[in-house]
Amino acid sequence: MKITTWTAMAVVVASLGGVTGMAQAAESTEPAVQIPGTDTGQFKVGDKIPDHFRRGSEEVKDWKARGLSAPEDDKSHWVRVNDKYVLVQLSNSVIEKIVPVKR
Repeated sequence: MKITTWTAMAVVVASLGGVTGMAQAAESTEPAVQIPGTDTGQFKVGDKIPDHFRRGSEEVKDWKARGLSAPEDDKSHWVRVNDKYVLVQLSNSVIEKIVPVKR
């Protein structure tokens, strides 16, 4: 009888470990981008990124050829950060959208 109890406890503990792993995997599905030179980790939609990404020199001008949606005139533009395209609001540097670069 003791062996059955220990076996049942082991099954419960093992199954809880699997649920935790699945919950952690689900959290990482939100698009995020790592910005070089920052120590704040991953940036996601709604976060403010460094202001220099608002400069015209950072803008991806051929957004249509890259399969990206049209930015709002004079309100946002696309920039490339590592392997992601990021739609940035020009007024406050807030991320509107993150899209992986198609290879």
